[in-house]
Amino acid sequence: MNSGGGPDRPPTLETVAARAGVSRSTASRVLAGSPQVTAHARRVVAEAATALGYVPNRAARQLATRSPDAVGLVVPEPEQPGVVVPYFAEAVRGASAWGAAQGRAVQLISSRWRKPPFREEMLGRGLAGAVVLTCASTDRFFAELDAELPAVFVGRPVAGGVHHVRADDVGGAMLAVRHLLDRGRRRIAVIGGPVGNTAADARLGAWRDVLGGQPPGGSVRGDLSVESGRRSMAQLLAHAPHPDAVLAVNDQMAAGACQAILAAGLRIPEDIAVVGFDDDDLFVAALTPALTTVDQRSAEIAATALDLLTARIRGQRVPLESVVPARLVVRASS
Repeated sequence: MNSGGGPDRPPTLETVAARAGVSRSTASRVLAGSPQVTAHARRVVAEAATALGYVPNRAARQLATRSPDAVGLVVPEPEQPGVVVPYFAEAVRGASAWGAAQGRAVQLISSRWRKPPFREEMLGRGLAGAVVLTCASTDRFFAELDAELPAVFVGRPVAGGVHHVRADDVGGAMLAVRHLLDRGRRRIAVIGGPVGNTAADARLGAWRDVLGGQPPGGSVRGDLSVESGRRSMAQLLAHAPHPDAVLAVNDQMAAGACQAILAAGLRIPEDIAVVGFDDDDLFVAALTPALTTVDQRSAEIAATALDLLTARIRGQRVPLESVVPARLVVRASS
């Protein structure tokens, strides 16, 4: 439901700015893809625009005339209530920058608005196509779009046979584990995600593949929240000898792990090195020492998906799967 402009009124740039706690001009620069804004401003404006389902005025004009230049960016709600998904915010930023560079409107659509006749609703918007930021529970629902509207999915879709772009979760996790091995760590633990979360499971599997069998550091699953990271790390510390390094499959759980390590009177990275996954600027900036993490390059993934969508709209053949390489950002925590 739209909470920014009333039940029958679309949200405006002003309501996005108010929700984000920034000025109208700052919100405008972020949504235009300007580099002249802070990382914090990009994050809060992208999250506010996503939550409100904000449609820039240019998109509204194109939709009113049913112009085929407008494309949709469908942003699902996270499966775990209260868990911030930095991936989505960065993807929205990347899509906004792509739209500004290409001179095309990208309409943000929150999946909380979905109704049973979702395909009819999407088709009625006059969109040329859509990029869908997928969550596991909604993949099959949104995959129905592809039968009537060109679509490209972001992430690892449950439904097979759909065009998608994803991060290299396995390659990114392998980079992290090999980095820890290079630093002389041998009891490398992992804090995984919920069973069935395909990205988290891929990262957990990569940890096991690099270290072989059942690594001595141990493994615990969390729910991707800071608190579950703290609890999971406390569990790992309860067994002697404790790990000398830990990989958390997202930055929020890495932040919680850091809390538990410091609360136990241990040092980072001298006693336990910590590596996260996402390169979420909110958590990276708040942690001391600064967090080593894997950047899955969400903004580039969204732009790649939009390029592929454009090719599909033009009738060109594109691969079913495209993988964007991750990169390791080494900081003081390891």
